[in-house]
Amino acid sequence: MPRDMDIWVINLAQDTDRLGFMAKQLREFGLKFRRHEAVWGKSAQGDDATFRDAPSRAHLSAAEIGCVLSHVRLWERIVREPAPFALVLEDDVHFARDFGNFVRHLHLDANDLEIHRLETFLARVTTQRTPSQRIGHRRAFKLLTNHGGAAAYVLNRRTAAHLLKAVDCVVHPPDIALFDPERRAVHDVSIYQWTPAPCIQDMLVKGAGTRQRFASHLAPDRYDVRAGILKTEHGLAAAIKQAARPIYTAIYAAALAPVSKTRQLVAFG
Repeated sequence: MPRDMDIWVINLAQDTDRLGFMAKQLREFGLKFRRHEAVWGKSAQGDDATFRDAPSRAHLSAAEIGCVLSHVRLWERIVREPAPFALVLEDDVHFARDFGNFVRHLHLDANDLEIHRLETFLARVTTQRTPSQRIGHRRAFKLLTNHGGAAAYVLNRRTAAHLLKAVDCVVHPPDIALFDPERRAVHDVSIYQWTPAPCIQDMLVKGAGTRQRFASHLAPDRYDVRAGILKTEHGLAAAIKQAARPIYTAIYAAALAPVSKTRQLVAFG
């Protein structure tokens, strides 16, 4: 285990195959981890049920509630633990071959309010042009636009405590609550995106050239999907959009350059 950093894997009790999958990968990197019991939204009790039943979260599915609470309850544990840093992993993450070396060389400030995203949804994002840190061929850029997923990120104890102060304001799944500039619960935490990302969720591995293993617990029930906020285009519309993307990206990047920003694809590997 990297010095001063706990590695946590969020895992439902019934998902023993996922836990085994994660354990095998991390063991191959020589990394020890601790399991964090995920919350099953449908059977939430006590404070978890109170959180679930708040009118402000009526739009969220049971799966989304469980996902939010799983991260929140882990932040509480992180605050109580002596390690100043924590790597948070969901249990369907694939890692790049150099992940162990990358984690061992990752050094953050224990006093800064910041989160470092280690995963990618294979999306294009807007970042600051100048990286804040380099490890091998990877660079960390301050993230300025939304990027889905909360399956692999690093934060310090101070940031976890800061997030807990805003729990009552969390009304979206954790990736939106943490990383969407428009809908995030806390706006004074700096978000950094590592690229190429060393982590990717299983549901995206087909695009990354790796065999899929698990179905997503959350994707079918996401509010953004049910409400039509997230749409998947097919056929001619998708082909036209794909063909026009390089031109659009070039124009957008040129417009961002004078303000020291850039548009880039976050690849995996």
